[in-house]
Amino acid sequence: MNYQPSQSRVESSKGAYDPFTADDASRIQALLRKKLGPEHVSTRQGMGNSRLSYVEGWRIISIANEIFGFDGWSSSIQSFAIDYMDTADGGRYSIGATCVMRITLRDGTSREDVGFGMIENVKSKGQALEKVRKEAVTDALKRAMRQFGNVLGNCVYDKEFVRSVSQVQKQPRGRVNGETLFRQSDLDTDGKEVQQLASGANGNGSSVVPSNQFQSAKAMNPNIVSGSKGTWGV
Repeated sequence: MNYQPSQSRVESSKGAYDPFTADDASRIQALLRKKLGPEHVSTRQGMGNSRLSYVEGWRIISIANEIFGFDGWSSSIQSFAIDYMDTADGGRYSIGATCVMRITLRDGTSREDVGFGMIENVKSKGQALEKVRKEAVTDALKRAMRQFGNVLGNCVYDKEFVRSVSQVQKQPRGRVNGETLFRQSDLDTDGKEVQQLASGANGNGSSVVPSNQFQSAKAMNPNIVSGSKGTWGV
């Protein structure tokens, strides 16, 4: 099965490419030159007894969003094909798929590369297709992204660097802080009002919270209690 190329979102949303300012270009180049810390590098079993180093797809996307901005880059599938679909006795499937992905920055700079996904000897045809499609797309995205610089994964192809960085102590991930999470109240139309009420935004440390907002406010401020005239945050 083949897919037609999809249009670049960066280009279609703005009508034309938008060059980076000199300051932005300098900042981006400096960040792209950086090599990844050990906390960003994962390993998995390779052929024989070898270990392969790689960067997970979600990390590459997060880093790209931080460097280029959420609206500073786009991905587009140039082609997608199922390379083979073999069926063994018993109805088990082995499937391989190839994807060509293009990454385009807001200034029109682009890189593209091919990714591959495969699965062997599984019963479910649907699950097999789902797995190889996602794997091929993610692999293509990462391979295209790495062409922009070390920080987007190119450094893990440097075996000497991988050996050296494995000796560096990983930075621990910060503990989850409830205040930094995107909560249900952020989706509510009165979410900001609930946050203000829960924190005692009236200046004296307490707030009357309407009954329909009580559960959201209570989740933010455990000290909120109910009263005869409403719900109060203390």
